[in-house]
Amino acid sequence: DETDKEVIGFVSTKGNYENKITKFHINMIEGEDYDFTLRYGMEHCNFLLKDSLLYIANYNNISSGSALQCYSLKSKKIIWTAKVLQINAGHSKYSNKVTLSLYKNKLLMEGEEWPLFTSF
Repeated sequence: DETDKEVIGFVSTKGNYENKITKFHINMIEGEDYDFTLRYGMEHCNFLLKDSLLYIANYNNISSGSALQCYSLKSKKIIWTAKVLQINAGHSKYSNKVTLSLYKNKLLMEGEEWPLFTSF
């Protein structure tokens, strides 16, 4: 939780990456469970919870590219998907990590990309 800086739940994923679908299960420590599906989901995610909104940065760790969605714990639905501008490099040429944070009530999505192989 971004406000309290403590763990209040866990997210597990199960993907069918050939069909580009990722299923998410959220288990909150207080007992509430949530399930949702992202079409065109990728294997890696970074999450940030603020109030009842779960922000999801979904990305592939061996190539460029990412997606950003917001899931409402109240309505139990994805309430928006953002357009993410990014470099589109070839598959398996880059290592990719995406993080989420808040700064002055603004959501920041940061990507770190670097070449996997370096020749000397």
